[in-house]
Amino acid sequence: MNYNPTVPKNQQIIALIGSDRTTYTMLSICNLQGRKIIEFKNGADLISGNEKQQLNIVAIISQGEIMSSAGISLLESLGKKKFQKIPFFLVCKEIDLSICKLALRGGITDIFTLPINIPNLEKRINFMIDNWGELNITHKSQKQRAYTVPFSTRIFDLITSIFALIILSPLFLLIFLFIKIGSKGPAIYGSLRVGSDYKIFKQFKFRSTNLDPETGSADFETYLNCKPTSFGKVLRSSKLNELPQLWNVFKGEMSIVGNAPLPLFQAEKLTTDKYVLRFRAPAGITGLWQVEKRFSKGIITEEGRWILDANYAQNQSFMTDMQVFLRSFTALFRKGSGGNL
Repeated sequence: MNYNPTVPKNQQIIALIGSDRTTYTMLSICNLQGRKIIEFKNGADLISGNEKQQLNIVAIISQGEIMSSAGISLLESLGKKKFQKIPFFLVCKEIDLSICKLALRGGITDIFTLPINIPNLEKRINFMIDNWGELNITHKSQKQRAYTVPFSTRIFDLITSIFALIILSPLFLLIFLFIKIGSKGPAIYGSLRVGSDYKIFKQFKFRSTNLDPETGSADFETYLNCKPTSFGKVLRSSKLNELPQLWNVFKGEMSIVGNAPLPLFQAEKLTTDKYVLRFRAPAGITGLWQVEKRFSKGIITEEGRWILDANYAQNQSFMTDMQVFLRSFTALFRKGSGGNL
């Protein structure tokens, strides 16, 4: 975008996308300090119009719900087209507080609900445009801060993992022998996962399938169409195959409670601001999403999972971790709609 804040305000343009007549009328009477409003049907129309006319667009106002094509998805699309980052405002009918927080962390500058509070909108839009250079720099610097697991969480992880590894050592040995006797290959395997702050580590599990015949590896057992052995089915249904992750917890690569660490091919798709928040939390053996999908009466979509992960990251504390930890035991005995924990 040809964003230039030094251009006189009467030559600056605010792009209005997908608005109805009521919204357009209300925005038309706002005091935007001489800036001009130009309507566009959608994101593609905005991109095309800007390329043809080289407009000096200093802000975008889009009408639609947060999770619709006019919300976060539009913001991502503009980013892929290398549009310069400018204030992005959303006008919608209603908002959910948790989703609203996610949207704001994902890059949306502000959200207004209908009917629009005109004085509030005027002040907010003018302020953000006038101070965007400084505000955008501050936002970028905040995003670069490294995430560290809270001290209380780390102490709990250490105590719990050491205790569990000692108490469960006979069970570890028994499972190890069953796997070695039942099939060839390593009893424990490690596959690359992306945890908190996008750190990559090897997540350990007991092998519950035969080795992949082409690669001789079990690294992708969860994602390949390979059938678990009879004993493997027991391991998966009981979640005993995840016991070696206690070693990951002891090493500090994971926590007892957190967001599930993701395989590389999945994590590389979640690098936009919309998804970054889920990685600002511990990577856990169990977590809010894993528990909720067992208690949910309906199917939790992939988008719903990311929202739950983001909510956990925003509200993560020792007390919330203890609540999730205790609920995990109950969740093990519920079938739910989402399958295993």
